Amino acid sequence: MTLKYRENPNYSTYAGMKQSKLIVSTYLTCACEAMAWGKIILFCDYSFDKKYADYERGIWLLNNNKYRDFSNRISKVISMKETEYIKKTHKYFRFIMDYNDSKNFIYS
Repeated sequence: MTLKYRENPNYSTYAGMKQSKLIVSTYLTCACEAMAWGKIILFCDYSFDKKYADYERGIWLLNNNKYRDFSNRISKVISMKETEYIKKTHKYFRFIMDYNDSKNFIYS
């Protein structure tokens, strides 16, 4: 995995998300938007009361703060075929953030 840090003040979060295969977030609304684009998302909420990512359990959410579990989850979602990932996430992701492709300003 290669981490990209913001070196350019003109860097766009959306451009970075577009280029990313996996987006890891504690909770950012832009990660929810990327979820609606069909991007692979992993929300990590290690808080006691689940205050950052109060989502249904699924492959998209990790509450255990053990590095081994984090690493295994990343390996699992990255190695999944896109159709398998979408099958597991589509219904819930549409509930969280529905995406209207006819108003696609990011990819136009």
